[in-house]
Amino acid sequence: MGVVRSVVHGLVMWGMVAGSVRVCDAADGAVPSAESMAFYEAKVRPLLAQHCGKCHLDGKAKGGLSLDGRKALLQGGESGPAVSLEKPADSLLLQAVNYDGFEMPPSGKLPAESIAILTRWVEIGLPMPEGAAPAASTHGVPQVNETTRNHWSFRLIQKPVVPAVGTPSWVVNPIDAFVLKQLETHGLTPNPAAAPRELYRRVHYDLIGLPPHPDDVTQFESAPSAEAYRELVESLLTSPQHGEHWARYWLDLVRYAETNSYERDNPKPHVWRYRDYVIRSIHENKPYDQFLKEQIAGDELEHVTPDSLIATGYYRLGLWDDEPVDREMAYFDGLDDIVGTTAQAFLGLTLNCARCHDHKLDPVPQADYYRFLAFFRNVQHFDNGGGASLLDITPQIAAPASTTPLVPTSEQDGQTWSYTTETPAEGWSQIRFDASDWKTGLGGFGSPGTPGSVVRTEWKTADIWLRRTFQAPAAFSPESRLAVRLHHDEDAEIYLNGTRVLEQKRYTTGYSVLPLELPRQMLVNGENVLAVHCKQTGGGQYIDVGLLEGNSSPEQLAMEAEQVAFRARLEELDKQIEAFEESMKPHLKGGEIDDFKAESVRERVLKPHVGQFLTQKQFKDYVQLRQQRKQLRDNPPRSQGMALVVKEHGKDAPPTHILIRGNARAQGDAVQPGFPAVLTSTTPEIRVPDHGASTGRRRALAEWMVSPENPLTARVIVNRIWQWHFGRGIVASSSNFGLQGDAPTHPELLNWLAAELIEHHWDLRHIHRLILSSNTYRMSSRGQEQALTADPLNAWFWRFDMRRLRAEEIRDTILATNGTLNIDKMYGPSIYPTIEAEVLAGQSRPGAGWENSSPEDKARRSIYIHIKRSLTVPLLAAFDVADSDSVCPVRFATTQPTQALSMLNSVFLNEQAELLAQKTRHSVGSDPKVFVAAVLRQALQRMPTEAEIVRGVMLIADLKSQHQMSDEAAQKYYCLMVLNLNEFVYLD
Repeated sequence: MGVVRSVVHGLVMWGMVAGSVRVCDAADGAVPSAESMAFYEAKVRPLLAQHCGKCHLDGKAKGGLSLDGRKALLQGGESGPAVSLEKPADSLLLQAVNYDGFEMPPSGKLPAESIAILTRWVEIGLPMPEGAAPAASTHGVPQVNETTRNHWSFRLIQKPVVPAVGTPSWVVNPIDAFVLKQLETHGLTPNPAAAPRELYRRVHYDLIGLPPHPDDVTQFESAPSAEAYRELVESLLTSPQHGEHWARYWLDLVRYAETNSYERDNPKPHVWRYRDYVIRSIHENKPYDQFLKEQIAGDELEHVTPDSLIATGYYRLGLWDDEPVDREMAYFDGLDDIVGTTAQAFLGLTLNCARCHDHKLDPVPQADYYRFLAFFRNVQHFDNGGGASLLDITPQIAAPASTTPLVPTSEQDGQTWSYTTETPAEGWSQIRFDASDWKTGLGGFGSPGTPGSVVRTEWKTADIWLRRTFQAPAAFSPESRLAVRLHHDEDAEIYLNGTRVLEQKRYTTGYSVLPLELPRQMLVNGENVLAVHCKQTGGGQYIDVGLLEGNSSPEQLAMEAEQVAFRARLEELDKQIEAFEESMKPHLKGGEIDDFKAESVRERVLKPHVGQFLTQKQFKDYVQLRQQRKQLRDNPPRSQGMALVVKEHGKDAPPTHILIRGNARAQGDAVQPGFPAVLTSTTPEIRVPDHGASTGRRRALAEWMVSPENPLTARVIVNRIWQWHFGRGIVASSSNFGLQGDAPTHPELLNWLAAELIEHHWDLRHIHRLILSSNTYRMSSRGQEQALTADPLNAWFWRFDMRRLRAEEIRDTILATNGTLNIDKMYGPSIYPTIEAEVLAGQSRPGAGWENSSPEDKARRSIYIHIKRSLTVPLLAAFDVADSDSVCPVRFATTQPTQALSMLNSVFLNEQAELLAQKTRHSVGSDPKVFVAAVLRQALQRMPTEAEIVRGVMLIADLKSQHQMSDEAAQKYYCLMVLNLNEFVYLD
């Protein structure tokens, strides 16, 4: 304890108050017209509509008082003017709601918060568009009408004119003009520019979440030119670490986690690919509209890619109960999670509040909720890695990087083939065979509805024979190889110039690239022939073939062949198990029917019926098949490219009904997919994708979300970008742009940024550059007495707000400071830092689901840490890491004793402090003054003062003399103290 007291004494000497925050009372002056109108739209209008509409709106004027416009309010009713602008406190309206004489509304006194809103409204001059009455509702909820459609966020985006300002020399770009205009209106002045060191650290942490090297800071301080700053911003924006850092913001928003929660909290297999997709998308500066469409409908786009498939893992991120009491209700709970997350994350709307009834605060009727839900109604329920959730994307990943289609497949465009369903004459696969009496048709050939097929010519017989001639290019590389691209159901034989080159049994549900073990010289100059025989034994049928020439490595082609064998065996087991389970369903009764929908409990459902409608042998064979499948799934080939994705039940969706009170077993009227009526009256244009495996509904939704007629998507994302740079959005309630959300402090700036994003093809990096180059961003965080009094919460952005580092930034900074952070390794499966045994013991299954990573992996960035819903790395938990159970648009920085305790006592911090001491000794030796100066410069990116060096030397000496510590131990505790400094975890 004496050692701890000494270290704490050292911390106090350095002025540390862990996690210190300022607490102030808000004070706001009068706001300009645009701000007043935003306040009215967000706060006042819904209040009047809910409590006053029955008697005083839509032409009703009980007691002579109408609220249908500002003029009517000022005129008042039988008792005189309702509002006095000269003496707001004497207004009859305010007296009535305070129950001072009059008592309105008569049903009960309004809450204090509502009275405060009305008081504020009168004090700022009663802003209200003439003739635009609040949305009256006899039901007490906002209605969809012209008034609610006029809410600031529901209006179409129009780019405003950049305002003129009194100090144009301060304006670098339009952002500064909008901000300065508000400051001048409120009698405030912007802060001076931040010091070069402050700005350099700010940009470094802001863009990549890591500290800069002290030498780089020193160099910038010596020549802080505009060009040097521009180059700094550009280098950080394009660095791989930018994608890693900014991906964390998005993952918070979509409640990313790698487990399901509930008692077992089982892992979501391969979900880390979605995390890597987000990192990669940001690093590549993917346009935001494409980023959105890939997550909502990546499997339904015109050009499906591995990335777009992985992106649909978005649908699999939520909680999942593997043993729900009511499976039907659990299914709709899952859909509600998708609706709520999609609406909040992308649109800034709380649509999920209308699941059981009309939205109480926004103009969203219950029918609109279910119309929106209908876009997702055909999505298969998450099944923890079963066939409804996992997809092997290896064919897309491993396909040759440089290939030429000698014979294209019919995936995109139907290719012409000669074909017959009658057994052909001998030599049918050879070049000189006469096939003039064969029919011609467009591929693919098969029966409609076969999984993954694009049938252009129906084939219903047991066998089909195909031929197609093609010209081989005269020139080819010595490394050139041939491969077949094949989708078959069932057995297929492939012939090239009369020689059988490939035989595939069983069936596939997608295309595979299969290398051919033969020389490219098999092709002849001039005409060649590719021939196919496909045999069907039952069920669906399909055949489509292409021939590729490429220079991929044998390793790549061998990997693909291994994957094909794996998939074929897995698909065979799936088919056998599915056939048996289908034969059992007619015998089940009552609750067994619902229980049998869950793959995990099917054995349990069938076991009591052994000796009734199934034999002991049948049940034993069934169990063995399931065990074989599980073993296969658990032991995929080393290079297996599995991803957690969305899948639908086919091209025809079940009907969507309004559920009365949200009860899955109380169906109301049927509804069709539709957009919120308050935003548009457009009917979705739904086109079934060519692959026929889904409805196309999600694609229609995604296209509307990024269309010009949707006013929310661009506003919401630029507001989030602003929030993630400044700590607070232009709209503080960044996931609620509805009537009860916060009004924008700078509505014209928000509209300008949204329009700018769309004009620049949804380029988020363009918005970053604008913000980072502005004087608004580069201001100091220092306080001004006048501004602190007039605007203590910095609502008008007169300075840059100081902030504490986020949880992941703190951990990464500690590793970076001692030089052990592994930034070279990106992507891949998640890592598992060491968690103390006492913490693991508190789990429902102690230690389960937490592996032991290598030291190299444990030193990777925090973005790669495994996110287990029931177990969080203690250091991250102490510093307010996001709750992955729900959408997390904002992390609030709290101050708790556990933060200081974690930073002082955790095994991780003590290990890192020792490593920092070792590194510093190795670099500069053990001279106390040199050692202290080097540690401080490394940790704080500045030269320490002489007084700081003296205090550090004194602390080391005290630890040695009073506690008989060695030099190494005392230096370690000094390093621990430095890692606990406020300056280490705070950013100006």
